[in-house]
Amino acid sequence: MLDVRFIASLRVAPVITPSDQFKRRLLTSSLFTVLDAAALQIAGPSIYRVSSDSLPMLAGFAVLILGMLASLGRMWYLTAREGNNQ
Repeated sequence: MLDVRFIASLRVAPVITPSDQFKRRLLTSSLFTVLDAAALQIAGPSIYRVSSDSLPMLAGFAVLILGMLASLGRMWYLTAREGNNQ
């Protein structure tokens, strides 16, 4: 038989509503957008200056930046899709 004190000591997990989940996703997407824009703004000119003499290095940085933008676009797509489902 279960001990009553054991049952009384159990905690109930907070319920996360879809609205809260969307707000969290929106906040995360916004934060990543600001951080990515800041990274491009701060590091972009330096990267271009350093890699302008080397075509493979410039191509490598271009691929990394495109990957970052694709990831950001997917994040915003999922955010918009979740917002439309509410």
